[in-house]
Amino acid sequence: LFNSRIDDTMAQQNATGTGNDPISIVSYSPHDALETSDFPASNAHLDATNVISIVCGNSRYHWALHGGYDDEYFPNLFWKTSTMGEFSEDDAENLQDYFPRKAFQAIGGPEFDSDHTIENLLHHITKRRIPFFHVYIISNGDKARETVPLLFSRVPCRIIQLQACDFVTGQYDG
Repeated sequence: LFNSRIDDTMAQQNATGTGNDPISIVSYSPHDALETSDFPASNAHLDATNVISIVCGNSRYHWALHGGYDDEYFPNLFWKTSTMGEFSEDDAENLQDYFPRKAFQAIGGPEFDSDHTIENLLHHITKRRIPFFHVYIISNGDKARETVPLLFSRVPCRIIQLQACDFVTGQYDG
């Protein structure tokens, strides 16, 4: 659903000749945010600069912030956190607890040196050509599939769960 809103907005911009204008996203719900990967439709937009991957293990989450298409989506920052505790959509401020200072600085530059808040992050990414995050998760547990969308509930994003077939070809009995 969220993906179709983005595609509709981009198609409208291309039809009206405003393809270089920022995309405005009018609504977002974390409950319909989790997509199952379906490449090439799950590829990040070529102009995307906010690409995050999260490998959700049993005791830790391994995060990476990736460069954009021009950088071949090469990860430029890694960090680890504990698994996410119980929280609700009202506790979306928790995202700043999972982003280290270096992540805020990599996303927003020096303006994030003193104010590492969700509001500052939102203010910054809405100025971008592609004003949302692409978040790819790898998880075999239901908990991560439930909590990651809640964690990003205040941030416009596409959350895509990668599957085993995205990494291996042929028969996989895993």
